[in-house]
Amino acid sequence: MISFNRDCTRAVADAIISWTGLRVPLHLHTESRDESALERHSAALPERTPPLGWVQRFPQQTFEFSVRRLDSPQQEIKIISTEKSNFPYVVYQRRVLNGDIKIQRLTGSSALLEIDNLLEGDGGEYECHTPNTDGPYLGSYSATTVLHVIQDTLSASASPTGLRRAEGESVALECEVSSQTFQHTHLSVTWFLQSDEASQPRPIISLTRDFTLSPGDGFEGRYRAGFISLDKVQETTYRLSISQLQLTDQGSLYCQASEWIQDPDRSWYRIAFKNAEAFTLQIQPIERNLAVSAPSSTTKANEGDVLRVTCSVSGTSGQLSVSWQHRPEQGLLR
Repeated sequence: MISFNRDCTRAVADAIISWTGLRVPLHLHTESRDESALERHSAALPERTPPLGWVQRFPQQTFEFSVRRLDSPQQEIKIISTEKSNFPYVVYQRRVLNGDIKIQRLTGSSALLEIDNLLEGDGGEYECHTPNTDGPYLGSYSATTVLHVIQDTLSASASPTGLRRAEGESVALECEVSSQTFQHTHLSVTWFLQSDEASQPRPIISLTRDFTLSPGDGFEGRYRAGFISLDKVQETTYRLSISQLQLTDQGSLYCQASEWIQDPDRSWYRIAFKNAEAFTLQIQPIERNLAVSAPSSTTKANEGDVLRVTCSVSGTSGQLSVSWQHRPEQGLLR
């Protein structure tokens, strides 16, 4: 976020670094207002009632944005204006009409430039300009900031399978996350659960960009009890482990990788994210009313005879796994 004061003098940052191939917007925030040498305040301050004698003669400023690309720094290319619909050069007209490049007036003296779907050729020196409406010039009416666009190399992948577990069992899922950027960036990994009952996916647990673990809402107790964990087991492998599975864990589980970079003002900005393929997890419920019965009478048979014993199971509608056990006088055999 780049802020400017009345005469468009840069107040915050010098550079923004973003990515290509994603809907990651570039934001340029500019603010202007009429002022004299005795009437100044920072654009970063909230709006407040002006002091006695302060006069805002032109409450609505015009803002214009242009760029000098890195491959042709001598040529100024007009991008967008708050007032002139015919302001953009041909190279930007389609993106402006499609809404990929837009300018939003926040107040009469504040505007926001937003660029979606950054292209590699969007790198360059961006200029904010507000035409002088004061008569005499009270300062500079333009300022610049440099945008570097770097290639998106973030990847997140998994080998999804359909998994079936019984209630109370455990499951472990892995995804691969990597980035080949030359920039100093941090990665974060979050595992999500999308159940049939929920309209939005729920975060289960995250490894944040600060390398700390953070459980999602509703999973805090199970995380503290050690039933949910997220481990980096290899250089690029992140493993989600869930024990004591519950029926509410059923659904699609996937990991999301995010890449973060720190701007010159020390704020962190997410420049890319990728979702890996989802695992489908089915939970077989434990039947609380399950009952097993067999004849209790003693059966006698001679060696060589055929022995038939009936076992009855009730209280379940699902598939069962049944085993028989033989208990001779010497002990228990299976």
